[in-house]
Amino acid sequence: MSPRRVDLPAGVAGALWLSAMPARHEPWASFERRARELALAEVVCLTELDEMPAAYREAVQATTTPFRWRHLPVRNLGVPDDAADF
Repeated sequence: MSPRRVDLPAGVAGALWLSAMPARHEPWASFERRARELALAEVVCLTELDEMPAAYREAVQATTTPFRWRHLPVRNLGVPDDAADF
């Protein structure tokens, strides 16, 4: 699934991309290649570790991703543990 760009308000620098969870609908290598092409600086993950595809989880745990990784897990039907950080 290809990431889709969000139109940001005038004067807001940078870019925001939305995507399905990496490695859920495509191989991890495909997402990693696309992340490099888009020069993603940071990926925010709202999923708990045990719900992540193995290849994605292993990459972030090994810190081998081509981007910074911010983990803000939200339990199913829940709210973030650290609302201030969220």
